[in-house]
Amino acid sequence: MKKTISLLVGAVVAQGFAVNAMAEGPIDGTVYGKINTAIIMEDPKAGGRDTYLSNWSSRLGFAGKTKLDGGLYVIYKLEYGISPDEKAENADGDRQIFKQRNAYVGLKGNFGKILAGTHDSPFKKTAGKIDMFDRLPQGDIKYVIVGQERLNDLIHYTSPKIAGAITVKAATQLQENGDGDNGTSFAATYEEGAIFAGIGVDSDVVGYDATRLTFQYKGKGFTAGAIYSMSEKAEANADSNNGFIVSGSYKIDAFNLKAQYGAGDGKKKDAELLALGADYKLGDKTKLFGYVSNYEYYATDSKVTTFGLGMEHNF
Repeated sequence: MKKTISLLVGAVVAQGFAVNAMAEGPIDGTVYGKINTAIIMEDPKAGGRDTYLSNWSSRLGFAGKTKLDGGLYVIYKLEYGISPDEKAENADGDRQIFKQRNAYVGLKGNFGKILAGTHDSPFKKTAGKIDMFDRLPQGDIKYVIVGQERLNDLIHYTSPKIAGAITVKAATQLQENGDGDNGTSFAATYEEGAIFAGIGVDSDVVGYDATRLTFQYKGKGFTAGAIYSMSEKAEANADSNNGFIVSGSYKIDAFNLKAQYGAGDGKKKDAELLALGADYKLGDKTKLFGYVSNYEYYATDSKVTTFGLGMEHNF
């Protein structure tokens, strides 16, 4: 009897595996993510040194496309920021384990692609990979210049490649309940061989009008890039604020040495940022990184020196 039951259970399990092997899953794309945690020590000029463990741009995403008739595809992405260092909530209940990043649905075809949802602005994408300390405290270019925005309620268009190297992007952020004017963001980028260049224009995006020029050269084992930004608040008689970023990297075996300097009035008056760091490649998708930065905004005589040591793994 026991032998008969065992054979029946085995047959059912085997049949289940066979069905699952042939069945198509509910996701016709990919599951991907990144975990990036670092120990950060901040030493402000005003005192009160702070050392903490935090997450920088960790994420979990689902993305893919489904073929339709007529050469069209449905494209989608659901990406969420995750905080592996946090509990679900603290005593005040204000912790977030998941935070929405790019999330959209759209169509792709010979015309390019158009999507609706939440997405990085076209203006933001003109930075390419010039920012050597993306998302890191007192290292990211957002501390000096405006325009690093992810926008919700967005209608976003991306052209097909023009002449094999030029891409045009345009987007409008629809304001709900008639609350203000719709913001618009435009960008054109050129990418061919060792050259990346871009121009971006924002109008009334998160309260700013801005123009940006970017350039990066990718040589054998090194990169050099620059961003020049002009911005002003989208209001009458607003002052114009300019800023710039220069960055570079150099690879030595498994090490990637990095440096970045920026100055301007985009985010804080008379701000200046200097960051130096190095990545050590442990594998194709894993690296250790360390950096030190000095961030000053002279208008209020403030300064923060930051040290960071962390690890990043992509999957």
